[in-house]
Amino acid sequence: MHEPKDKSPTDRNGGQSRRHKEQDTQGEKINNANLNVGEVKKRHRKTSTVLTVGKKQRETHPPEHRRE
Repeated sequence: MHEPKDKSPTDRNGGQSRRHKEQDTQGEKINNANLNVGEVKKRHRKTSTVLTVGKKQRETHPPEHRRE
C-alpha cells in the first residue's frame, strides 16, 4: 500500500522534466531573438553610441553635487 505513495514523487519529477523540456524550447527561441537583436544593434550603431554618451553625461554630474 505504501508503493503508490512512492510513485507520486517520481511523477512529480516527471512533470518537472517536462517543464525543463519546455524551458529548453523557450531558450532556443530566446537565443534566436538575441541573434536578431544583435543584427538590429549592428544596423543601428548610432543609437548605441548615443546611449553611451548619455551615460557619460550622467557620470559628469555626481549625486553629491545635486545634494549641495
